[in-house]
Amino acid sequence: MAQSTLDNGVGRVGLGGLIRLIARLRHRPPPLLDPPLPPGVPEPLSDKASGPDSLTILQWLWGPGYVIPGGADHVLTLPRPLGLSSAMTLLDVSAGLGGPIRAIVASCNAHASGLERDPELARIGMAMSTAQGQARRAPIAVFDPESFDLKSGHYDCVLGREVVYAVREKERFLRVLRQGLKTQGQLVLTDF
Repeated sequence: MAQSTLDNGVGRVGLGGLIRLIARLRHRPPPLLDPPLPPGVPEPLSDKASGPDSLTILQWLWGPGYVIPGGADHVLTLPRPLGLSSAMTLLDVSAGLGGPIRAIVASCNAHASGLERDPELARIGMAMSTAQGQARRAPIAVFDPESFDLKSGHYDCVLGREVVYAVREKERFLRVLRQGLKTQGQLVLTDF
């Protein structure tokens, strides 16, 4: 009985305080300065009047070079069971801006390549790899997941995060990925 009275009392006070705070924030003028950017996140591509572009916002959420959920800590858990080393090759078919493969290269010292279906993301991602001195170890190129081919038996590991759901010819896509893997190669896919 005493516990429920305390909870109700705190709830009333908390709700009243929240209502007062929202009322004050509604009447407060907008801040004059934008919040500082996290390290490594590029300046917004749009002008200041219209606000930051979507790529900047995504990188604010997930980290520099990331456009889908899961930053470097998450990405590094995916290939961990594969035992990647400097003698191995990795292909990321969901490269985005290349943050994931650059993190893997930095962590495992493996050779990696990224493929991205969006030409603008691929261009910016390759520019980011070049700027970080990883143009040769973590290149990013554009591809069409509906019609691409891979060199047979070339990769030790293929990584794809949230990419298969958007492919119409899923069976062909998976067959091409399998073709690109070495005999003991491994495929890591996460998807919706």
